[in-house]
Amino acid sequence: VEFGRRFSPGVEGKLLYTRYHIDGGFDDRQDHPGDTLGFAFARHRSFNILRQSVDARLDVLALPSVMITAGAIVDLDREQLNGEASSNFGSGPEATSSTPFDEDRRNLSSYVQALIDLSLPLSLHLGARLDDNDAFGSFFTYRAGAVYRLSSDLRIRASLGTGFKAPTFAENFANEPFEVGNPDLDPERSISWEVGAEHTMWGGSFAVWANYFDQRFRDLVQYSFAEPGLPNYDNLPQALARGIETGVSLVPRAGITVTGQYTYLDTETTDPGADGSPGTAFELGQPLVRRPAHALRVAGSVRLAGRATLGLNLNHVGSRDDLAFEDFTAVRVRLPGYTTLEVSAMVDVLRPRPGHPGVTATLRVENALDEEYDTVVGFQGRGRVASLGARVRF
Repeated sequence: VEFGRRFSPGVEGKLLYTRYHIDGGFDDRQDHPGDTLGFAFARHRSFNILRQSVDARLDVLALPSVMITAGAIVDLDREQLNGEASSNFGSGPEATSSTPFDEDRRNLSSYVQALIDLSLPLSLHLGARLDDNDAFGSFFTYRAGAVYRLSSDLRIRASLGTGFKAPTFAENFANEPFEVGNPDLDPERSISWEVGAEHTMWGGSFAVWANYFDQRFRDLVQYSFAEPGLPNYDNLPQALARGIETGVSLVPRAGITVTGQYTYLDTETTDPGADGSPGTAFELGQPLVRRPAHALRVAGSVRLAGRATLGLNLNHVGSRDDLAFEDFTAVRVRLPGYTTLEVSAMVDVLRPRPGHPGVTATLRVENALDEEYDTVVGFQGRGRVASLGARVRF
C-alpha cells in the first residue's frame, strides 16, 4: 500500500507499507504400510513467516538538474518453525522432534540518493545507506554510478557498490538431524563494479549493449556436513563472480518488439576457509554450485489489431555444478543445461473510458513444451503450467 502527497512542485512525500505472511509446511507421510524403515520415513514440518516493512521517503528537486531522495525504513521479521520425523534403523520406529524456534528481528535503515543530470554529457547517481540490525549490528553500504554520452546514440556507463545480507533464520536457529543452525554466523558482504556501453541506431529502433561485471564476496554462508549436534553452517571467507552481459533490442515496426540477452558467468572460490575439501559446495578454485556459465534469453511480442498482445520467451540455462548426496557423502556432479519456452497473451475485453473500468484477459503458459529438467540434483523443475487471469484498470 502506497500513499503519496506533493507538497510543492519540487517536493513530494511517499509512505509505503508492505506485508508478507505465509503459514505453511509439509506433510510427508508413509508411502505405504510397509514403509517403516530408514531415516525420516515419515516427516512433518510447519512454519509461520511474517515480514512487514514501512518505508517513508521524500523526493526533493533541489535544482533543475538535481533530484535528492532521503528516507527511512523499518523492517520487522518473525519466523516460527517446528516439526518431527519418524525413523527406523532396524530397532523399531523412533520419533524425533525438531527443536522449535520462534525468533524475530528488527532492521532500521536510513538512506539518501542523488540523481544529477548536469545537462552535459555526464549524469551521476550517488547513494548511501546505513542499516542498524538488532541481531548483527550496523552496516554502511553505498552505490555510485555515472553515464557519459559520447554522442546522441552512444553512451558508456560505470558503477560501484557494496551490499550485505543477513543469515536466514534457519541458518541461525535450525535444529534438524542434518541441518543445525549457527548463531555465530556473520552477514554476507559484497563489493561489485561494472562498466558497459550502449549504442542505438535507426532512430532508436535498434539498440545493442554490453557490460563487464566483477563481484567479490566474503563471509558467504555455506552448508557442510558435521557431526550430529554440531552446526552445519559456516562463513566462507572469499569467492568471486565475474562475467559479461550483452543484449540487443529491435523494434522493426510499431507493435513489434524483439529482445535478446546473453550472460557469461565465471565463478570461483578463492578462499574456502577450514572446510574446503572435495565434496563441499566451496572448493578452492572450483565454480560455485548451481551457477551456469552460460545463460540466454530471447523474447518477442506483437500487438494485434490494437486489442491483443502475444508474447514468446525462450530461456536457456547452461550446465552447472551441483552436489549429489549419497551414503552420507557429497560428490560434485554436472547438471545438464535446459531450455524452456513461455507463451503469453493479453486481450483487451473492455477498454477503459471515463467512468468505466477496462478489463484485460491474460494467459501465460510456462514451460509450454513440457521440458524435463532438474533445478537441483533430485529436484525436477516444474512442467507445463497454464495461468489464466484478468487485469482491471480504472
